[in-house]
Amino acid sequence: MIDVDLLSVIRRWHGRDKLPIREITRRTGLSRNTIKKYLANGEITPAHPARKSVSKLDPFVDTLLSWLKREAKRNRKRRRNLKQLHRDLVALGFDGHNHAFRVLQGIPERGIYDNMKTAMDKVGRGKHRKVNARFRAMVSHFLFESEFCNPAAGWEKGQVEKNVRDARHRLLQDAPAFRNLTALNDWLEERCQSLWHEVLHPEQSGRTVAEVFDDERGALLPKSFQRLRSVLRQREGGDREMADILALVLHHDEKLVEQAVSEAIESDVISKTHILNRLSRLLDTPPPAALEPPPALSLSNEPIANTERYDDLRGNHYVS
Repeated sequence: MIDVDLLSVIRRWHGRDKLPIREITRRTGLSRNTIKKYLANGEITPAHPARKSVSKLDPFVDTLLSWLKREAKRNRKRRRNLKQLHRDLVALGFDGHNHAFRVLQGIPERGIYDNMKTAMDKVGRGKHRKVNARFRAMVSHFLFESEFCNPAAGWEKGQVEKNVRDARHRLLQDAPAFRNLTALNDWLEERCQSLWHEVLHPEQSGRTVAEVFDDERGALLPKSFQRLRSVLRQREGGDREMADILALVLHHDEKLVEQAVSEAIESDVISKTHILNRLSRLLDTPPPAALEPPPALSLSNEPIANTERYDDLRGNHYVS
């Protein structure tokens, strides 16, 4: 990149002083192609490409622009401030999953979704999907896999939609009045969990949803890993550390990895290095038990740590 002053000097050398490009290259240290480019364009002021910095808000540009246009049309009293807009961004997908995983007391390995517009930019043929950056960030944050139903495949999501319709009927038919939205949400959470013990599982007859869920609870991400993730995600590079720690279960006993994480959390030293040290201690084999030698190998005189015996062996004339 060259500035205006240097370009002016190059133009004078070439146009007025008739210096060859080789000599201008020697004087400036620039390449021949660079000098030829600026001279051929006839530019007086060098044009520099616009600088584009990567921002964490890049995936949300379109959403933010639409929100800002909407807020600009509102009067001052109804206009939302920056903190409120930030909360709205967080609520795009993280909050709903936060509440669900809190109630489930763990995170599943896989989530199955409809082709909803909040997650999808474009639905292609078969399994091809163009998932938006917001949803990908959410999946990466919670460390689970996402799958989407096939378009126009009602048999894949029909049972889910029917269960939602039935649950809505059970929940809201005799719902009382509530003072505010928070009270409604608290009641819904309590009522949903009580219904788990009443509603039979659609595929395992004779068993309630709560009983089947108890069997599957072991496949959820343990609480210790949830605590670990909440701490690491606040650090730079924390997502990579979390992924490396989760990968340990591929090579070691999952219970030992979970124990190492729990011990690190209890010691309040939460880091990948400390967890690896804890796991290494758990993996160390215990020392072998003492051997009982046969009578033939027993010592008649046990060795004694006595330095005076050494002086006797040397003789008294050596001792001062």
